[in-house]
Amino acid sequence: MELGFVFRGHRFLYLAVDHFREAERVFKELNFNQGLVMALYERANTYLSLKMTKEIHALIEQIEVLTPPDSIMRSFLYNLRYCLHNQNKNFPEAMDCANLLLDFFKKAHDKRGEVESLEKIASVYYNLSKLEPAKKYGEKALIIAEEIGDKLLQDICKKLLQDIDHIIKNNIDLYELRKNEDDDTRKN
Repeated sequence: MELGFVFRGHRFLYLAVDHFREAERVFKELNFNQGLVMALYERANTYLSLKMTKEIHALIEQIEVLTPPDSIMRSFLYNLRYCLHNQNKNFPEAMDCANLLLDFFKKAHDKRGEVESLEKIASVYYNLSKLEPAKKYGEKALIIAEEIGDKLLQDICKKLLQDIDHIIKNNIDLYELRKNEDDDTRKN
């Protein structure tokens, strides 16, 4: 597992996948489901960087079979699905996952998880060009981040809110901006 993390950290993604697969094999031999689930998750997480959607879905299904519905691993799966949908610009599905995360963390009384979930909801609204709700959820996230004293989450929320304010203040059309970015990407 550690070698997988090292290779992934250095962007040797296929080597990371190989090491996570080897960890899966060892955990299966040891009949250690918790380790197996983590190795499957880390491989899926690495596939996210490789944009291997089909493979990620297959791993999510394997993990769901191995974990109970109230397991903390379900929050990891919601997050993985959120990232996958966001990456594929399936924003309504990303919003569903962000809301599932928020519900999960509220039930667990996990304030940091709530902040991350609220920021994800704000980001999806931003991606949908719905700036007022994006700002509302971003502000909620910032308030809780300040309450718990998490500087990193505060910075993430402040950056999102600054971007929203900049777009509103300068009357920038996000649809047009994104269309131009997509056109530029296709040309390159």
